[in-house]
Amino acid sequence: MQMPDHEFAEVINTAKTKQRISDYKGKLIILDVWNRGCSSCIQLFPHMQQLQEKFGAQIQILLVNTKTKLSKDSKENILKILDKVEERIGNPIGLPVVLNDEALDAFIPTRGVPYEVWIDPSGKVVGLTHADDVTEENIQKILNGEQVKFANIQYLPWTEPNAKDRHLIPIIFKNGSILDGDSAVQFQCSIYQGRLANYLNMTRTDTSNNIYGETSTQTTLLSLYSRGYPEFFKEDRVNVFKVKNPFLADQLTYSQKPGDTQEEIDRHTFSYDVFSARPIDWQQSGIMIKDAAEKCFGKLYFKNITTPQKFLVVTTNSQISQLATKGGEPKNSLGDSLSVSRRIQNLPLEELIRFIGFEQYAGQVADVLDSTNNKMKVDFTLLKDFNAANKTSLLAFWKSKGIEFHEVVKNVPGLLITDDPEILKLANKL
Repeated sequence: MQMPDHEFAEVINTAKTKQRISDYKGKLIILDVWNRGCSSCIQLFPHMQQLQEKFGAQIQILLVNTKTKLSKDSKENILKILDKVEERIGNPIGLPVVLNDEALDAFIPTRGVPYEVWIDPSGKVVGLTHADDVTEENIQKILNGEQVKFANIQYLPWTEPNAKDRHLIPIIFKNGSILDGDSAVQFQCSIYQGRLANYLNMTRTDTSNNIYGETSTQTTLLSLYSRGYPEFFKEDRVNVFKVKNPFLADQLTYSQKPGDTQEEIDRHTFSYDVFSARPIDWQQSGIMIKDAAEKCFGKLYFKNITTPQKFLVVTTNSQISQLATKGGEPKNSLGDSLSVSRRIQNLPLEELIRFIGFEQYAGQVADVLDSTNNKMKVDFTLLKDFNAANKTSLLAFWKSKGIEFHEVVKNVPGLLITDDPEILKLANKL
C-alpha cells in the first residue's frame, strides 16, 4: 500500500525536529521499530548506522520508539542510551529517533520488536519484516528496483474477507496522520518462515467465544494456499507440480526425510498469525491466509486431473506356507530400528505386507495393493542389517518367502499445481 505523507510527532537526535515521509522522497526508508526495554533492538543500532553510512543519501533509517509513553521512555533516557552505545563502539549513532507518535504506533501492526517497515523510493510499503532481513543485499536489491523475497516477510491484505468484489478497505488520513477507530487497521495476516511456536499469541477468541483470528506454526507452504481453495482439497489427490519459480518448486515438493537437519526442516516450515478487528469464521480467515501467501510468494493455479501412478500388487506363492505361525502371544517388532532382529509372531500376514510396502518401497510407489486376501497368521524374523538397496535381490528374497510383487500403473485422481497460467490453459484444453 502507499504510505501516507505522515508527519512524525517528535523527532530527536537530528537538527530537523519536524519531519514528514515526503522529506525522504526518492529514498528507501526503513522504520526500525524499538523500545528501551528491548536490548536486542539497541544492539542493532551500530548495524543500522553502518548501513546508513554505506548507502548514504540513497536511504534513510529512522529509529521509531514505539509506544513511547506506554514504555515510559523519554527523550532524556533515549539520549543516554545513544551515549552508552557511542561509548561502547567509539562512534556516535546519528540516526533520527521518532518519539510519542501514537498515530504511527497504531498503523504499525507489530506485537514485538525489533520490527522493520520498508518503504521503497516510490513511497510504497514493500515489507514488514524482522531485523534479520535488514541486510546490504536486500537494500541494494530494492534500490535496483528488484523484488526482494524477505525471509521473515509479513503482509497485510487490506481487503474485506467476505466481500465478493474484494474492495479495499478505505483507510482515511487527515493532515497526513492515520486516524483511529473505523479507519484503523481492520485485518492483519502475517506469514513467517520457520517455527514460531513461542512467539505467536495463540488467543483469538473473546469471552463469548467469538473468533477473531487464528495462528498456526510448523505448517507447509501448500497448506497456506489450500485454505483459500477448499474445492480442490476436499479429499486426497496425487499432487502433480509444474512450477517454474525455484523457491516455490523447492518449498512445494519438499518431503521431510530421515536425517534432514533441523535447519533444513525449518527452511521448509511456515507459521501464520491472523487477526481481525471483528469476528470472522474459518472460511474468511482461510481466504486471508491464501491472499497473504499469494502476495508474498506468487499466485498458484489448481486443476483436478487424472494422472498415472505406479502401484505394487501383492500376491503369494506356495512358499508362503513356511511362514505359517507356530502360535504363541502375538508380537510385532518390525518397526523397532534398535533391535538386532525384527520379528512378528502369530500376527496377520497383512502386517508383514504393510511393513514391506512402507519400509522397503517408501517413495518408490504410490501404494501397495494387497490382492492376496490371505487371512493366515505368520511368524517372521528379519535381521537388522537386511539390505534392501538392490531391488532385484529384494524382490527375489521376498519371492523365496512366498510374497511376490508386481508393478502396475493406474490412472488416479490428481491435482495439477502450477504457477504458470499457460500450463493451466493447456490443461483446460486436454
